[in-house]
Amino acid sequence: MAESKIKILFSPIGYTDPMSIIAIPSTENTTSDRIKEKTRVVHDGSLLHIFRKEQPDYVYLYMTDDIFELSEEDDRYRKALILLAEHLQMTSFSAQNIEVIRSRVSGNDVIDMDAFYDDYQRCIDEITKRFGEDINLIINISSGTPAMKAALYILKSIKNVPCQMFQVKNPFPQQKQKNAEYYPVDSLFSQNEDNNINPNITNRIASVAARNIKELQAIAIIARFLQKYNYSGAKEAYESLVIRKKQEPKVKAMLSFAAERKKLTISNDSEYAKYELYKKLPNAKSYQEYKGFECQAAEYFLRIDLYAHDKEYTDMARSLTPFNTSLLCHLFYKLTQIYLPDYINPTTYQFIETPGSAFRKFPKVNWKDYSRNIISPVKIINLLDDMNAYHSSRLKACFNIISRAEKDLRNHVAHEMDALTEEKVKKVAEPYEIIDAEKVLLEECGVVMNSEWNTYDLMNEDILKELNRDY
Repeated sequence: MAESKIKILFSPIGYTDPMSIIAIPSTENTTSDRIKEKTRVVHDGSLLHIFRKEQPDYVYLYMTDDIFELSEEDDRYRKALILLAEHLQMTSFSAQNIEVIRSRVSGNDVIDMDAFYDDYQRCIDEITKRFGEDINLIINISSGTPAMKAALYILKSIKNVPCQMFQVKNPFPQQKQKNAEYYPVDSLFSQNEDNNINPNITNRIASVAARNIKELQAIAIIARFLQKYNYSGAKEAYESLVIRKKQEPKVKAMLSFAAERKKLTISNDSEYAKYELYKKLPNAKSYQEYKGFECQAAEYFLRIDLYAHDKEYTDMARSLTPFNTSLLCHLFYKLTQIYLPDYINPTTYQFIETPGSAFRKFPKVNWKDYSRNIISPVKIINLLDDMNAYHSSRLKACFNIISRAEKDLRNHVAHEMDALTEEKVKKVAEPYEIIDAEKVLLEECGVVMNSEWNTYDLMNEDILKELNRDY
């Protein structure tokens, strides 16, 4: 049977090591700085808790100058480890198994992550020089300053140091207390509540998977692309920055699906069905439902909304006319029971010359005002007004904004080599007012989305969640 590897704990030391103490307010009046026996609650600090759970063969204590001074006064850190080893009946563990490494980082450098990074590398080299590289190295990243913790994380990420990293949850999450200079180790250890707790029930340790820094950068880049709804860029970043053996088919399918979705060209792909991606769409659970009116209308609206979000107002304005025309024809039938495309020439898109009997019951309609006119949202709204087909003030306000947007924005970009700026759009209406009007039109057509207005953001969250699952 192969011998088990030597287990070594490397731990920076913080002010709540070796035991974390909290004082319960006392009614007794005192000026003493010492923590009273009857007013304190004691638990393992991070160092002691990892030692308790992992029971290493050797411990390396990394101390900055101020921590080293405390250690010189009462040897609290080594004493606590010896007491716990005896409590755990670790007969082979003694003071000889504990090494103190004094940090070379001092003064203002204690907030410099780079300084600790270099010093940690020295420490790891010392350990591997003594024991070789075939060891089970565990590292405490809960103790010490933020710079100390970050440097350890980066050390593993960049140098790929083979080790396990552990964080320890604070037993007193609502309150923090720096351990006092007066530190009766034996007395505190006897009151340590972790000594009396079932180790199989209470475990505050969490393993930390330190990713390679390049992988973290790749995820950050992909996340920025997703934030900007740039799915083609996110897909290219994933395929080029993430090493091939870590690329997951589901993530690639989700990014391809999102890229096609933004282009309104989702295909009938078996991978999309396999991962149930069609369910990410409003009013659809399959490709067939995606091609249906309710999903297509919602998807087209959401694409217009993205144009507005990205301040691509020229493309937004160009997209309004086909969207409004389609929905207004749908709403026209709902309000009048007349299928308006029957009165449109399918080749020229003009209103036909003869209105037909369906319009004769609307005496205010002068068909000559529409005959031979190309169908447009403004013409459909005018026709509904002439027919007195609706009485909703909400719909009237919606039609007012849609008509202005069609006349002053869409016609401008259709006939002028000029881009729409936000200032030009605001002369007609605020961009959000235009989007809200289109949303009203959708709802009046019976397309209900409820919470699915933010469906792109929900899809982004799903992609990021799956992306993070890979590492």
